[in-house]
Order: sequence, then C-alpha cells, then structure tokens
Amino acid sequence: YLSEKHTPAMIRGVWEKVGGLASPGKDANGRDLDIPMVPVLDSVLSSATYNSSLGNDFFGFAKRVYTRDWISHKPEIINIHPYTPVATYSTYPVNSSVINNLKPSIALSHYSFAYYKFVPTAGNHSLAIKVTKSAGIQSAAFRKSPGDIFPTEIVMQPGGDSYTIGGLSSSDEVVLLIANTTNTDGQNANFSTDGSSTPVTDPSTTPVTVLAPVATAPSTSGGGSSGCFIATAAYGSYLHPQVQLLRNFRDEYLLTNAPGRAFVAFYYRHSPPLADFIARHTVLRGITRLALTPIVVAVAHPLIAAVSLLLLAGALLLSQLRRINACSNASLSIIHNTSSRR
Repeated sequence: YLSEKHTPAMIRGVWEKVGGLASPGKDANGRDLDIPMVPVLDSVLSSATYNSSLGNDFFGFAKRVYTRDWISHKPEIINIHPYTPVATYSTYPVNSSVINNLKPSIALSHYSFAYYKFVPTAGNHSLAIKVTKSAGIQSAAFRKSPGDIFPTEIVMQPGGDSYTIGGLSSSDEVVLLIANTTNTDGQNANFSTDGSSTPVTDPSTTPVTVLAPVATAPSTSGGGSSGCFIATAAYGSYLHPQVQLLRNFRDEYLLTNAPGRAFVAFYYRHSPPLADFIARHTVLRGITRLALTPIVVAVAHPLIAAVSLLLLAGALLLSQLRRINACSNASLSIIHNTSSRR
C-alpha cells in the first residue's frame, strides 16, 4: 500500500533510515533487541517528501483491505486476504442491548482495525449509523450494491459522528470500518443504528513500544483485545469472529472471578510459544481449529452445550448401569452353575 501511494522510493527510504540506527541493546537473555519500526515509518512518512503519517496511511490501508481497489500487481490481488467482518447485522435496531459476538462495541490494540457488516432488510430503505469513539479511533462507512466494481465510501454527516445511507435494497451491503490508528492500546468505540450511544473513555496515552520479538501477556485485570494466542494462531487473525467470541467470553466470564483470572494468567504464561509453533504449520492450524470447535460452540450456545453434556452424562450413566447389571447377571450365573454342580 505504501509503495502504491508514495512510490517504491519510500520503502527504500525506510531501510536507509534503519541502516543508520544502532541496535537498542540486548535483553535479559543476551539477545539483540529489534529496532522499533513504528517510529521509523512515522518519521519517514511525516517528512516533507511525503507529508503524511503512519496513522493516516494505516487508515488508508485498512480501507483498501475492504475496497480492494489496488492499482498494481493485479494478478497477486487474489492472494491478499479478504476482509472478515467481526459481526454481521440483519436485525434492527443495533444498539448496546445486543450481546455476545454481535455486541456493537470494540477495544482495539495499537494499529489494528475491525469491520462490521450491515445487511438491509426488505423494509429498511435507509440506515443511520452513529459512532462514538475515543480520540485514537478513525472510522469509515462503505456501501456496495450488486454490479459495483468497488464499494462507495459514505461521507460522514456534519458533526463527525454518524453516517446516513439511503436508497438501500436487501441486496446491498453496508460496512463500517473502525481503526485504531495510534500506537496506544485500548482505543475503543461503539455504534448504533437508533441514535443511541454509550460513553467511551480514552485509554492511557502511554505508547506501546515492542523492542523484542517476545510475546508478553497482557494484564489480567481487565478486558481488551489482547491475548487468545492459540485461537489467533489457529484462525489466522485476532479479528476473526470466533476469536472475538472467545475474547468476549474471557472478559465477561473468566476475568470477573478469581478462578477464571488464575486460569487466564496460567494460559498467558504458557500459551505464546505453543501459539507461535502452531502459526508456522498449516496442518496444526487446521487441527487446532477442529479442537477449538466444541469450545466455540459451547461459548456461542451455552444452552445447547448444557443439554449435550446432560445427555452425555446420562448416556455414560446408562452404559455404566448396564455394565454393572451385566456383571451382576454373570456373577449370579456363576453362583447358580456352581450350586448346580454341587
């Protein structure tokens, strides 16, 4: 994306700048620390040559992942991962009363983004989306109709917090993009289609600087979009709907009690190396997704999971009773045969 927007010379400029920087030192194990690339990219993009910033260009990249209006390398575009919505809505209104994986709110890690898809109903010919967001969030909305080569970006209404899309048919789609374009974790946003909103709180402005390629566990004192290392490795993206579902379960059910927090802390200590190994092997990713399926189903459909466990317990109990009955019958038969011989 940067090469298309600023020419390949920009990429060369980044490497030339890196070449003039010294290593930031070594970690506790004596390994060389990585040179942080975020400040380097931002420095080059903010120069008079390009007059941009990493935040603005990252937002442009996030848009293009959905619109796919790439200019160069046409044969390779098919290999670029398509966008995946965190949630898809076809029932309205969408507001804070929606729960589980359709909840219209999100907290994003630094330089990350999420998409939400809206499918108009037969009688819903217009859609208004109100977005409430912290200072580091940028948003965009798109409309795509059958026959469109590329989606059309919707202009935000005066006031800077809502989009109105009219003349919709049930075959159209509307996509909302929410992006954290800063290097601060926890930027958050929520949205609705009925004009309601939930207050947001700006996170700490302490930038996140990653100096070493070591996965670290986030604090277990609250929620957020960090963690879920194994699920992220298995599904290929921490924005995958199944990963989002597991994060919601962690935040709403595990981090709210002492045993759950202890389990999360144990998971964060031991899962990163395993997740890194899984991420490097396609077959292992598939096996892990298969292994996670019962957990995802249980989280998404707790009632079905409870009934299934009850039926399984009943089947095991019945099997055990039959085994005991068979053993009892066999013992009685032996006793009877012995008595007959006597």
